[in-house]
Amino acid sequence: MVRKVRTRTKSRKTSSTKTTRAKTKTTRGRKASSGFDRGSTGFKKAGEKRQRQEEEYARRKNTPFDFRLKPGDEAEVVILDDQEPFFISLHKIKTQQGRWVDEVCIADTGTRCPLCDSQGREGSYTMMLTVLDRRPYKVQNGPNKGKVIKVSKKLMPVKGRNLAKFERQFKKHKGNWRGLRVMCRRDGDKEAAIGEDLEFLGKVKESALKKFKDIATPAPYEEIFEIPSASEIRKRHNLDRTGVAGSEEFDNDKDDDGYDMDNVGWD
Repeated sequence: MVRKVRTRTKSRKTSSTKTTRAKTKTTRGRKASSGFDRGSTGFKKAGEKRQRQEEEYARRKNTPFDFRLKPGDEAEVVILDDQEPFFISLHKIKTQQGRWVDEVCIADTGTRCPLCDSQGREGSYTMMLTVLDRRPYKVQNGPNKGKVIKVSKKLMPVKGRNLAKFERQFKKHKGNWRGLRVMCRRDGDKEAAIGEDLEFLGKVKESALKKFKDIATPAPYEEIFEIPSASEIRKRHNLDRTGVAGSEEFDNDKDDDGYDMDNVGWD
């Protein structure tokens, strides 16, 4: 009996050792080396990474920030769109710098999406609006550091339960909700980032919007959310062929798209 027990124990150890070796072999097969490079290989890789960072910065530098509320906050916005709303599926990606950025989900194009593989789900179907945000803030980086921006242009992502609320307003205003004021309130961290207590307050006159000049125009959605290829997504977010996320990030010290003026009333 003792011998049988020892035999089974030895078998388990042997099996465990083989499994460990197999995992190690698989892991090593996915990495090119021990984690460092030398000479021309290192210079080449550094150049490729910097190029990806510059491409990503160029792609995002003219993109307005998303409109977001912290739990317990409220803010009034004015919709700038004057055409049929723009819809697209998006993934949320968090960079190592702690910023959340949008990336287009390409599953709807019939192509396998690397981000769907990485996150285990398809992107959220989102209506994107452009709004004026009346909350003042101080610029933290760049040449305008310290400047107070009283009104800024933002992208407002609308999804889930909020879509029906905006659809009713779109129909009520016969397809043109430019100038529509919306008071947004977010009561808790389980609610949408734009809040779910939405109060539609009526329209602002076009003459009042003209005071804001260049920022009172809808964002160029087709340019901002250009459909990428699967390989572009993998390079952009440092994903390998299996959809495993890496840690690639990009430098972005752009200022928010704001307009500074003494009188920011709508009347």
